[in-house]
Amino acid sequence: MSVDLTRSNMLSTDPMYNKPIGLLQTEILRLREENEKLAMANHSANAQNEGLHIINQLVKVDAEHGRLRDRHAGLAVDDFWAEQLSEERAQRDVIRLEAFRLRAELAATQALLEKERADARRTECGVGRREAWFRLARDMKDDGNLFVSCGVCGDGKHIF
Repeated sequence: MSVDLTRSNMLSTDPMYNKPIGLLQTEILRLREENEKLAMANHSANAQNEGLHIINQLVKVDAEHGRLRDRHAGLAVDDFWAEQLSEERAQRDVIRLEAFRLRAELAATQALLEKERADARRTECGVGRREAWFRLARDMKDDGNLFVSCGVCGDGKHIF
């Protein structure tokens, strides 16, 4: 009896318990359905959040891949330009070596021409090489120019 009294006391004080059992059962069913809808909405929101998280991770991975690709492309471009510069340097070195060789050949040719001219002057003056050096050392006159007067013929236009 005490349980019935307690229940009757609760029914009298709580407005929810004052409803008939049929209404309470429909209310329970409605709340369960609403709870299931909220649970499904929550599950859907969680799935959307998980999907967005996955998409965000994919975007981050794609961005990192793009940065790595750009970096790799930048390194490839740097390698390309470094190779181009090294080829240009090699070509410049070849050109410089060729220019140096040509200058050396020109200097050798000029030295040979000057030797032939000096030999011709000695022959013209009628002196031998050794005699010309002795006479040049003995009779050298400096006229302020780069030419030294010949000790044999006195001509200031040639040097031995």
